[in-house]
Amino acid sequence: MKAAASAPRLQASGRAFAHIASFYPEITAFRRDLHAHPELGFEEVYTSGRVREALRACGVDEIHDGIGKTGVVGVIRGKSTASGHMIGLRADMDALPMREDNSFGWRSANDGLMHGCGHDGHTAMLVGAARYLAETRDFDGTAVLIFQPGEKGFAGARVMIEDGLFDRFPVQSVYAMHNWPAMPAGTVGINRGAMMAAADRVTIEIKGKGGHGAHAYQTIDPVVVAAHIITAAQTIVSRSVRPIDAAVVSICAVQAGDLGAMSVIPGEATLVGTVRTFSARVQAQVEQRLTELCTAIAAGFGATATIRYERIYPATIKTPRPRPCSRPMWPSRWSAPRTSIAAWSPAWAPKTSPSCCRKRLAPICASARTPTAAPSCTTVATTSMTRSCRSAPHCMPA
Repeated sequence: MKAAASAPRLQASGRAFAHIASFYPEITAFRRDLHAHPELGFEEVYTSGRVREALRACGVDEIHDGIGKTGVVGVIRGKSTASGHMIGLRADMDALPMREDNSFGWRSANDGLMHGCGHDGHTAMLVGAARYLAETRDFDGTAVLIFQPGEKGFAGARVMIEDGLFDRFPVQSVYAMHNWPAMPAGTVGINRGAMMAAADRVTIEIKGKGGHGAHAYQTIDPVVVAAHIITAAQTIVSRSVRPIDAAVVSICAVQAGDLGAMSVIPGEATLVGTVRTFSARVQAQVEQRLTELCTAIAAGFGATATIRYERIYPATIKTPRPRPCSRPMWPSRWSAPRTSIAAWSPAWAPKTSPSCCRKRLAPICASARTPTAAPSCTTVATTSMTRSCRSAPHCMPA
């Protein structure tokens, strides 16, 4: 059994960090409450309600709900708004359909659901940022706090945009973050160009001819076909994609037959997996090669294979450099010791948006070794604007 973890030691300095540290216990308690009550995408009723309560307590100027079904938006105006800047800060709220095996007091109370990706932490960070900004208002412009539902496969960002998010709140850029436990605690990752890959779903349905395992010669075994497809799929990256490009092809689930019927060869088999790529060209290439391989291999055994390739989330690409109109909105004295920032850019941005600052959602990749390491992460959510008001990329998948 592990010893009880000691309270995290804040290594950052400065008035901003000291201010945030003063309400750290409250933010921690808020995160733990969200962790204990996980909800799936577009079902975040309890979560969005707690967010609204927290924003009211923070003293934000406006609270809007029901944007993108269960999305919430808060608005905070600085001491001055003469600059006309409107910057968005974004966090996702949904959990995963998985069982939690932890034993601490704030483990999931909803069986089969868990905040396994840290969105409870993201939401708590943005609430912490909201409180700091509302209490100090030491900036020129307007901060828009975007609490996004349905990030896990539901394209909640796109739903919010289609529901008029940027028509009602015409931000010039949006910043966000995602926890990354593999990084050292208290640091934030920056990357040039590609930050996160496009996430595609692949479903391969194989139809053969079932029969008795003792008379396999009378069947067309879909399990054998599936095995060959799984093996062949791994050659796409090593033999079809250029070495200087990047791609991942993973077949992650196989369903065929009945575990209780050891002598029955099934008539069908289904494979499910994912493809990750950084460019549309490689994405199309992988889709084409996977379709060709599956079709040919199945035909070679006398079976058929149907491939359903779903492009769920586009790649996240960091904006290469600030736009000409970029100017600091936040005090330059804000800095994040041992932290840095990164902007991401998947798609769904309006194609006709202004050339200077596009209306996009751009996540920032943050790290905290434990979900309770909120202070540094909270400051990252706010200090992401200190470097420059970038024309940051689009809507976040993850």
